[in-house]
Amino acid sequence: MPEHGAGRKGTPLPIYVGGASGRHAPRKKPFVKRGSRSRSGDESSPPKKKGVILTERRTWNLLWALFIIAFVICMSLLSYNILSTDYEHDTNFSYIRNQEVFRTRNQLANTPIPLGADGLKNESVGQLELSFDRGIVFVIYEKLLLGAYVSVRSLRAMGCTLPIEMWYKTSETNVEHPLLRLMVEEFGVYLRLMDDPLATHFYTKLYAIFYSAFDNVLLLDADNFAVRDPNYLFDTTEFVEKGAIFWPDFWKPGNTIFNIHKNSYVWDFFGLDYVDMFEQESGQVMINRRMHYKALNVLMYYGFSLPRAHEDLRLVWGDKDLFRFAWLKSKSSFYMTPRPPGSAGTKHPDYDLFCGVTMVQHDPSGRVIFLHRNTEKLTYANNRILWTHIQQYKRTSELADYYVRGANGGKVFPQFKRCFGKDVHYEKLFTLKPMSAFPFENLEDDLLRFAAAGAEVLRLDGYQEKDSEDNAEGNKGEAQEEKKE
Repeated sequence: MPEHGAGRKGTPLPIYVGGASGRHAPRKKPFVKRGSRSRSGDESSPPKKKGVILTERRTWNLLWALFIIAFVICMSLLSYNILSTDYEHDTNFSYIRNQEVFRTRNQLANTPIPLGADGLKNESVGQLELSFDRGIVFVIYEKLLLGAYVSVRSLRAMGCTLPIEMWYKTSETNVEHPLLRLMVEEFGVYLRLMDDPLATHFYTKLYAIFYSAFDNVLLLDADNFAVRDPNYLFDTTEFVEKGAIFWPDFWKPGNTIFNIHKNSYVWDFFGLDYVDMFEQESGQVMINRRMHYKALNVLMYYGFSLPRAHEDLRLVWGDKDLFRFAWLKSKSSFYMTPRPPGSAGTKHPDYDLFCGVTMVQHDPSGRVIFLHRNTEKLTYANNRILWTHIQQYKRTSELADYYVRGANGGKVFPQFKRCFGKDVHYEKLFTLKPMSAFPFENLEDDLLRFAAAGAEVLRLDGYQEKDSEDNAEGNKGEAQEEKKE
């Protein structure tokens, strides 16, 4: 008989306390070979379940991802704070080289004729009254060509003789487009090719300014229309002394749709002290490129160094504030026009309600200079009169009280998707004047006439607008901006 507590061949039998069944029955333990020890000296742990292993793996993956994100943020802070000011975008860059590329692309004579006292600053590009001293820059793709054509026709009709560069990408623009050919042949437009794959969306404007052949540039969006010849802006005291003129957006700290205010992370990210000022609207920018080479390189760092952390973190919207941030970072001088933007649009016939569909910008003296039709784009179909009134902030009103908003047209203005400006209760701080009160009262009629002429050129040529994936991609940023506004 085996001893009590022993089984066959001396195998111990379990001893039950309180009976052989029920809740006091012993729990089965995993078999552990006698003498088996883990590396730590303890008995081996039971094998982990699959779910536990997956959970631990996900945890480590998450921690690793957080580490990578933290590392990228730290490196971005380091680069945007320190490296950006030492950045040189193109080691082969020279102003002369830009002009040579301009001449070669446009098949102009390579024998510059000095104009004025400073021959290096004023070199003829081969046609009377046109020089490298100053010029206008557009960035285009096919769907912007009508607006660009109308703007060029309007400028020439006003007597503006400044040379005009039109920058394009072959993936987005057919250089044989009838309107483009017409502008080159008859209206003093010169084509410039963007071949950098990183020059996309908003960053094409940065590229165009950096590589322009002109020493002093006025960058204009294709849907931005001058109300008079803008050549005089280059001779203003503000531009001559500062070398850059920027224009304000509707938004400022305390009233912003882009989250740029005193406590925004954007200031730490760019390594800047907070500045209480209006946000920037980049539909028009004026820069003396020779005076601001350092600031332009900081600007190119923001736009062309990967990853574009400011974009990934959604700290800024497109290029609109990159100019002022680059100038602030490089401690470069600029002049922000002091009069905040107004709105051109329609007043309700029966009520004191206003819907602004075009941003109104002013020159340094406070006069209207640009009408930026950035909400209701000028197209072949959208050719109705939009500007019956212009709303402006009174010169006597305090800037701290400036407040506008964006709202849906709704039932009051069903013909418009969005309205910008002070739509109600505007009488105290804003003026609202009919277009007939301004010297450019017939400007919109002229623009629509030029648009009709452009449509007729296409009809006679039998040209069909392309709607390629590349073109759609090129318009993506603009569509997103409209949605954001």
